Amino acid sequence: MILSIHQPQYMAWIGYFHKIMHSDAFVILDNVQYKKGEFQNRNKIRVKDGSIWITVPVLTKGVLTQKIKDVLIDNKPNWRNTNWQSIDMNYHKAEFFKEHSEFFKRIYEKKWEKLIDITVVLNKYLMECLEIKIPIYFESDLNIEGEKTTRIVNICKKLNADTYLSGVGAKEYLKEEESLK
Repeated sequence: MILSIHQPQYMAWIGYFHKIMHSDAFVILDNVQYKKGEFQNRNKIRVKDGSIWITVPVLTKGVLTQKIKDVLIDNKPNWRNTNWQSIDMNYHKAEFFKEHSEFFKRIYEKKWEKLIDITVVLNKYLMECLEIKIPIYFESDLNIEGEKTTRIVNICKKLNADTYLSGVGAKEYLKEEESLK
């Protein structure tokens, strides 16, 4: 079985789904530390003159070591309206916009409490649109121990995977010689 594992990403890029599409199962790595300034709560969208950031503001003061699954959204700023308006304004003429606009409008009408909830709903919807139909697991439900390579190996063992499909970012943490033991 081919397994891919990744942190949840807000409005994930196509490579995220490409990796999932080539897997038999996918694990949402939600039980690791949230990294400020990454793509877990923000991403870029294309606009007429390049790109802009769309961001879900999160509460990090005093909780810098919090797990991704525990990150709370800061709903004081009007981020939902700002993000929806940015998407609507820049994509309303796109070929398939009308087909998906009601879903996204509903996403941005809802008041979300946790970052994980909105990212998972968005990514599952996009997986459905791409006809990706594989089991999805949350690492926090698997009772996994270890860090970096050991964590990945333990997830693979828990789910009986014989192949781990990683992206190029894995070079920063994955030690292949450990995974072969």
